[in-house]
Amino acid sequence: MVLARTVNTLSEAVAARGPDLKLPVYWAGNPFQPGGGLPPSNLEGAEVFTDPEQAPPGQKLRIDYDEFGLSAWTRKSWKRFQRSIPGLINLKDGCAKKTEVELEHGRAVVYSGYRRFSGYCPPAPHDSFWAVAYLGRVVIGVNLTICSECFLRGSGGAYNSLQGMEAILRGLVLRPKPDFSAESARSVAMRRLTRTR
Repeated sequence: MVLARTVNTLSEAVAARGPDLKLPVYWAGNPFQPGGGLPPSNLEGAEVFTDPEQAPPGQKLRIDYDEFGLSAWTRKSWKRFQRSIPGLINLKDGCAKKTEVELEHGRAVVYSGYRRFSGYCPPAPHDSFWAVAYLGRVVIGVNLTICSECFLRGSGGAYNSLQGMEAILRGLVLRPKPDFSAESARSVAMRRLTRTR
């Protein structure tokens, strides 16, 4: 059973599901160039999850950049993630500090915590940052720990800071919905042209 289809571009990922992907797609462009001393980050690939029972809890889409990852849920499927072990690890981390961020079309929370889950809160400065954005009927996670066995968060990078998370959140834009009817018409025309040759 196929868990997901990994492709090189977000266009291919969306096209792979066609009209069945009813989720509005938010991304950060390619490349993502927020400025403010942060380096550009290039799109590396995307995964559309086709089997809800085998995907990370409730997740519909993942978009990977070379500096960070975006995960997407509907509001309904987000509830499933919140009840899962990865959801509890990310959202109920007692050592994490929460910073509310107002966005033009929604709101977000940036979490400042620690890479290792040790059971106690160390006196050291926070070394891991992740975020959740609530945009209409979509929930976007930034650098969330997705699997139950992942007890070590990402290695960081240029965006592993409050500034980096805020830049990503403010850089999220709604990608225009593809016109699958036009695509279908082109496909039919191409098949006809191929048959006549």
